[in-house]
Amino acid sequence: HTSDTLDSAKATQVVGAYMAAFVLDRDISKVVPAKMMQVLGKMDKVYPRWPGLQRIIQQEVSVEQARRGSDVLRYSSINRIRENVDERFGYWQVPECIELKDLLLSKEDHGTGRIRLADFYKAGLDGNFQFRESAEWLRELGALEEASSYSGGEPRVIILQWR
Repeated sequence: HTSDTLDSAKATQVVGAYMAAFVLDRDISKVVPAKMMQVLGKMDKVYPRWPGLQRIIQQEVSVEQARRGSDVLRYSSINRIRENVDERFGYWQVPECIELKDLLLSKEDHGTGRIRLADFYKAGLDGNFQFRESAEWLRELGALEEASSYSGGEPRVIILQWR
């Protein structure tokens, strides 16, 4: 019910669920709440930077509580908190994006700015959860090259287009 109030722990959990779905590229409206609770309990293992993101969420909850002059928040405040976390997350994630792009470039196919799709997925299997996008999604982003003179017909991910 949207007029109900939330304490800081519950507000942090709600925004955390949204951010976990975002990080894992899941549609939050299709996630079963009990499953999301399980996912939240494992996020620090799935996404190594989760504790830092949790700190950002907690800071934004505190800012909203101070703005409202109350320790309890209404659901209507959650969207404002989420928007602020989204904005901060973009800036906070820049070093991670650079690190991931450097990793992809280290596996680049002969200076082409591309990585074989198989090598891209192998990086995902080697512990980088970020490299698990489907070929369909990569194609939709314009990041999948399926035929070119230097690909030999083998699909390649265009590194500059990824993420």
